[in-house]
Amino acid sequence: MQDSITKLDLEENEWRFRNFFEKSPIGIAISDNPNSVIINERFCEMLGYSKEEFTKHKLVHEITHPDDKDLHLEGYKKLLEGKIKSINIQKRYIKKNGSIMWGNATLSIFKDEKRGTLTHFVMVEDIHDQKIMNDTLTFINQLDTSIDSNTLFNEIAEKVAKTFEVPYVLLVEVDDGGFSCSSRAFWKKGILDKFNYSLDNSPCLDAIKNKALFYVDKNVQKKYPKFEALKNLKAESYIASPLFDSDDQVIGLIALLDTKEMINYELIKKVLKIYSNRVASELERLKNNQILLESSNKLKEAEKLAKIGSWEYNFSTQQLYISEGIYHIFKIENRQSLPDPEVLKNLVHEDDKEYLQDVIKNTIRKGKPWKIELKYNINGKTIHTINNGKASLENGQIVKLFGTVQDITDKKEVETNLQVATTKYQD
Repeated sequence: MQDSITKLDLEENEWRFRNFFEKSPIGIAISDNPNSVIINERFCEMLGYSKEEFTKHKLVHEITHPDDKDLHLEGYKKLLEGKIKSINIQKRYIKKNGSIMWGNATLSIFKDEKRGTLTHFVMVEDIHDQKIMNDTLTFINQLDTSIDSNTLFNEIAEKVAKTFEVPYVLLVEVDDGGFSCSSRAFWKKGILDKFNYSLDNSPCLDAIKNKALFYVDKNVQKKYPKFEALKNLKAESYIASPLFDSDDQVIGLIALLDTKEMINYELIKKVLKIYSNRVASELERLKNNQILLESSNKLKEAEKLAKIGSWEYNFSTQQLYISEGIYHIFKIENRQSLPDPEVLKNLVHEDDKEYLQDVIKNTIRKGKPWKIELKYNINGKTIHTINNGKASLENGQIVKLFGTVQDITDKKEVETNLQVATTKYQD
């Protein structure tokens, strides 16, 4: 009777183990000698091999990514030496289709002293998507905010290429008009490069038009036969995420190209969305800076032509800002630091200094604007100017004075010469 119960117990335990083994949500491999391995369905499903392939080709020893083999062997050595009972590591596995899967692997060894055998247990959980997303967010959050744009674009291109193990990653800015692109970074099998290209007959143009993630999983050359770059790169698949500015206009692209079919579309989509936000923000910042620079240059040129400049004095910081036009009018050569207000006051002609002081005091006391003519002594020469100014108030207190100065010396000379000529004519 006791034997019968023991036998039933053993059968039930075996059934439970077998049921758990085959239906487990994680991959399990068990081996008690190099030529014998038991693999459950989940393990096969994760890596794309059949049980027969695992057994026949001893794939358990070949599926670890080359860069992670030392980590695996180091942990295995500690198990054999009895220093630890089990080890948990995150490592990459090579799937049958050549793609990579991140797995959370737990390894342990059971020693049968009586039989003199070692039984190896490996349990693997597919953490690929979670790992990639976490690494992406960590990378973005740890990017040095002080790095220049070129370094930022290059680091992102390299990171994307290595994350998905693709040979080509392209970060481009769409030129005004949408007819061509300028590459900000191009990861080409480990080499960073830059170039410009026309959007005609390219998948990039369709990505821009669609304003959404654009995906050609295979035969991209056949679909775009006139775009020679695809042939030169031997590209077979293409995926691109448009980059949008704050006005929801496409200003660029992040594109991945592979020489084989790309898989895991949904993961790539999520990751590119994260990178797209960061790259788009930087492209828009550069574009706005360029617009400001161009506007500033135009303003400088306009001030120079009109012989006019502007200034602003902050009472709290006691600092004076002057525009390029002021520097030009007063022949100020040192432009490395903010000018001393006293320097400008000292340039005022002796005949007008007291008058200017009265005007400023009146403005500070009553907050009234002014428009006056003043003479300045510049390098021994008298120049005539029209000066406009007003005060900026906060809570009834003056916090700033600002205004403009226009050189009217030429006008004054014309008026003087005209007056002289008129007097002579009358005489």
